[in-house]
Amino acid sequence: MDKIKLGLVGCGGMGMRHLHGLRELSRTPFSNVELAAVCDID
Repeated sequence: MDKIKLGLVGCGGMGMRHLHGLRELSRTPFSNVELAAVCDID
């Protein structure tokens, strides 16, 4: 299965929750998700 590359926009509280969700997702059969980019204005 091909990797799905994701970008995370915003690194505040909600961004960190999404990051933790991606980490949990990597421990499941849906581990073909890769964090490819991160962006924040601060």
